[in-house]
Amino acid sequence: MMLETERLCVNYGRIVGISDVSIRVQTGTIVALVGANGAGKSTFMSAVAGLLAPKSGAIRFDGEDVGALSPERRARKGMSLVPEDRGILTDLTVGENLQLARSSGRSDPARPFDEALARFPILKEFWARPAGALSGGQQQMLAIGRALVARPKLLLLDEPSLGLAPVIVDELFAAITDLRDAGSTIVLVEQFARRAIQISNYAYVMKNHCVVAEGPPAKFADEQVLNKAYLGGEADE
Repeated sequence: MMLETERLCVNYGRIVGISDVSIRVQTGTIVALVGANGAGKSTFMSAVAGLLAPKSGAIRFDGEDVGALSPERRARKGMSLVPEDRGILTDLTVGENLQLARSSGRSDPARPFDEALARFPILKEFWARPAGALSGGQQQMLAIGRALVARPKLLLLDEPSLGLAPVIVDELFAAITDLRDAGSTIVLVEQFARRAIQISNYAYVMKNHCVVAEGPPAKFADEQVLNKAYLGGEADE
């Protein structure tokens, strides 16, 4: 098991961020985490990556309890988060953004950029271009490519399709599937719930800061089942 959380709780002062979230992610799979805005998905991802301190609960990464480790130590152990805002440095070039990633994670000193450039060849083409001059889709490719430089065991993707054109979303989902098929382990938070579930091996639905449904994609094949869990509406029995 690559990632396990057990009854994970995070508060923002007196406000509940997530409550009793238990999730299991098997190695070499995509696990989708979906839910309406404010359900707690990004809070969960930040807690796993070490950016937020849990109030209670456990986080185990590759069999090790990492709840007390800093984000930097988690990265060195093989965890990479691509945040919702992408986190790229727009004043730096594409190449400089990728070079910065060499200092984190488990980057290969001999061939650090091979996988990122192979997955997203446009990054090589735009190597000297300021990251801020890229389109939204290109910036997302850079954000994921930067994470790949760190050679992660676990890739945490938080809303990667946000703000992208439909054709770019198609390319992005194909790239995510290819990464999984090549052996990557991925937790995918997505606004396009149906599409995320379709490419996943397993899915969790969050509502009101906790998990309300889970299962393989087939469980959510019926639109009413997903709508009931996702929106809290009534489905016909």
